[in-house]
Amino acid sequence: MMQEASQSMIDAVSSEIEEIEVTIKEMQKLVDTGDRVERLIKNKDFEDLIMKHYFENEVVRLGMLVSEPNLTDHQRSCVQRDLEAIGSFQRFLRHTSMAGYNARQSIEEHEEELAEVQASQDTFVTGSENYED
Repeated sequence: MMQEASQSMIDAVSSEIEEIEVTIKEMQKLVDTGDRVERLIKNKDFEDLIMKHYFENEVVRLGMLVSEPNLTDHQRSCVQRDLEAIGSFQRFLRHTSMAGYNARQSIEEHEEELAEVQASQDTFVTGSENYED
């Protein structure tokens, strides 16, 4: 009976270890994606074309265009959609970068938790082996 309880406890701890390891792998994917965004943002061509021209100059141009009295409703709607697209892309980059940053912090916490669970498993297994003797 004690041996069954010990095995059940070992299985539960092994399952917890596996769950933490899966979580760490998923978080690492977010970190990798966030790192890609950071590298992209630092790329000189991306910085010039997207960060400066698209996010700054194009926003100014569209902002001035949207107030143009000769625009049809459809044209005005297209300009507003373009402005929203720029904002959406900026949010995507910020969100992806922040998700990577947060995942990096989460990995550190999960790795600490994993070490603690593994240590408790080692202690439990060693203790149950001594008990069986």
